[in-house]
Amino acid sequence: MNVKDRLAPKDSARVMDLVAAAGVDVAPWAQSKKGPVLVPASNPAYCYEWAFVQLGQVVVLNLWHDQIDELNGQLSSVLNLRAWAEKLRTWSELRPSQCSVGLGRAKRMEKAIAYAYENQLPIRVIVGAAQGATRRTRTRRPRRSRASNSGSV
Repeated sequence: MNVKDRLAPKDSARVMDLVAAAGVDVAPWAQSKKGPVLVPASNPAYCYEWAFVQLGQVVVLNLWHDQIDELNGQLSSVLNLRAWAEKLRTWSELRPSQCSVGLGRAKRMEKAIAYAYENQLPIRVIVGAAQGATRRTRTRRPRRSRASNSGSV
């Protein structure tokens, strides 16, 4: 079994729990613009995000298992978020609101990666398994990802 196969999600876990385990404070998930949230793990302001930042400590990326490549036992993920955002603008099957949401998530992920780089912070990854969605049409992350034993990347 290769490294990527061992990284494959094995059980269902909430994104919120994985983000917290990776070192990010999830207390803000309990609030929305309208007030307290009944189920913080389902707060759409957070649960579909692609990147999470704990200032000065860690950046956590939410990736799909099929976005991760392996070569000679080394894992990587090549993400051209600007090109992806440009493609998103031209997909006719998406509503403008879907494009806007996807563009925002892509920009925030790019900023989070840059922040980690500029501040020499670790980047940790939580890995989700696509459930019926294709890589080309995904604009949202599932509220549940599958836990994997991923460390810092």
